[in-house]
Amino acid sequence: MTGPDADFERVYLKPAELCICRVPTLVTTILGSCVAVTMRHPKLGLAAICHALQATCSKLSGECPRHCEKKYQYVACVIPEMVHLLEAAGANREMLEVKLFGGAAVLRTVADQPIGQSIGRLNIEAAKSILARYGFDLKVHQVGGMYGRKIIFNTHTGEVKIKRIQYAESVRAITTGK
Repeated sequence: MTGPDADFERVYLKPAELCICRVPTLVTTILGSCVAVTMRHPKLGLAAICHALQATCSKLSGECPRHCEKKYQYVACVIPEMVHLLEAAGANREMLEVKLFGGAAVLRTVADQPIGQSIGRLNIEAAKSILARYGFDLKVHQVGGMYGRKIIFNTHTGEVKIKRIQYAESVRAITTGK
């Protein structure tokens, strides 16, 4: 491969994972109702991205325990962990550039939630609430809608490339038997 990104590390971020990078890296992930939050400290060359599946853990009453093995699954747990790890690596919270992506309404409702609340909407609301609690203003956000997204996060520049993914036709064909 040639071009400006040729020497970059490449990572595919799976659901319920967190990636923290000190070297220029292209991180790719696919989002439906899940959300990804990116954080980048331009002066330190330090960046992070998470891929959270659900807003909160049903067992959570307060802060997520440090030893929890499933903390990267939940928006309410992974964002505080990202902030903690970035600050532990020397990042100043006020210098972090924060972006939010995903939360499409590809999975309609959650059994114990009000009608009309998609998992994606719950994930977006949780992420915005937690980021606001930490004092972050979103530099960029592309959330909601009816389609998934493929995102590629360039940890060196902070740029996020987004490609819309359409699920509708294949889902309809499977459910109707056509």
